[in-house]
Amino acid sequence: MPPGAVAVILLLNGLQIAMPAPAFVLEGRAWLPARAAMSAAGWQVSYDAARDLLLLDGGPGPTAQIHGASPEATVDGQARSISATPRRIADTLYLPADVFALLGMSPRWQSETRTVHLQIPQATVPVLSIRELKADPFAWLQREVAVVGEYHGPLEAGTWLLRDREDALACRDASSVAREGLARERRPRQVGERFEVTGRVQMSSDASMLLDITESHPCSGPAALTCAITTAREAYRIGQTVLIELEMANLTGAPIAVGLGQPTSLAITDPSGEEVWSEQVEMPQTVAVGYHAVTPHLCRLPENLTEGRYTLHLRPGGTELWAAQWCFTVMSRAQEER
Repeated sequence: MPPGAVAVILLLNGLQIAMPAPAFVLEGRAWLPARAAMSAAGWQVSYDAARDLLLLDGGPGPTAQIHGASPEATVDGQARSISATPRRIADTLYLPADVFALLGMSPRWQSETRTVHLQIPQATVPVLSIRELKADPFAWLQREVAVVGEYHGPLEAGTWLLRDREDALACRDASSVAREGLARERRPRQVGERFEVTGRVQMSSDASMLLDITESHPCSGPAALTCAITTAREAYRIGQTVLIELEMANLTGAPIAVGLGQPTSLAITDPSGEEVWSEQVEMPQTVAVGYHAVTPHLCRLPENLTEGRYTLHLRPGGTELWAAQWCFTVMSRAQEER
């Protein structure tokens, strides 16, 4: 250490980390061994000798390039300045603590115990629909994501099916953390019950997408409601009246208050996705435990429609989580007679 420096303790998320050289305080500024601290926090650390740059990638926070001989850094492509030029002592590069603040690690000095505290930044887990995941599976491979959907029963040992309004995804209780978390759920999962599942995207042996669960818990409040819409028949003739049936289910074990101010509509779109009919519907303010039919609705199909597959949508105002859809066929009179 330089003359006059005082060795200090370095804690990462409350735990002391092994270092090849001690952290120290000199003239009121804390200096930390760069590679040891950043590697322990989860970054991939490398050194570009030609440009004298310390390179950080693949960690819990931003990517960065830190100059070894000037008080400059590039963080997520943005030029940033630091409080002092890095120090090189023997083979160890030291950085002032404010560099770690640029990386989201919130350095904190505790003078009573001569301790520098670092906190690993918490990465935000993206919440995606299953269709978004499957649209570009390799972009999400090995990444942690969250998905909300309904439990649709077991597939095989340790694997079950999660379905949202567009698609389905196999979920695997792959770790002891996931199994313990699921064991703590208040009761066994029920088909149709809505869950938020967090996990790491994998590919199974048959090249289909799989989510290795790290955390799973039932949804609560209005997000826990499941809805289904159907038409009384699978096919209708242009100009006929369609009977639309709507059912809501509360599988949480307690009443759910939906509240006022939740505008909800039914809509029908043609094969190209253009809306051809819509109507506001009144939803209950409180949904008791169990399955509940909502007042049926009637829709007379316009005379100017073309043949094809049409989609009926339930579009709640306040949350997309319990939206629903149903497909049916529209035929011409000539097609029906054939």
